[in-house]
Amino acid sequence: MFVGPQLIGQLGARTWMRVELNPGWHALRCRTSDAVNPTSIVLAAGDIRFVQVAPASGQLDCSIGEAPTEFGRNSVLQGSRAFQRQ
Repeated sequence: MFVGPQLIGQLGARTWMRVELNPGWHALRCRTSDAVNPTSIVLAAGDIRFVQVAPASGQLDCSIGEAPTEFGRNSVLQGSRAFQRQ
């Protein structure tokens, strides 16, 4: 998982990371050995957003996109925190 050019960590099954970012536009991407898939979000001051990263169905790449708040909160409660590089 990358925010801009910075690798922030690797996600496994049922894991999550928390990243604090300044307000503004941010490029996010997931990467596998065969693909890089980007998305972006725009944050306002005080925003809390959830982004889901998942393997693409039957392929060796990943998908990344914003997740609904309730889904994100439930996923955090059911998962465990991944190691982050910061």
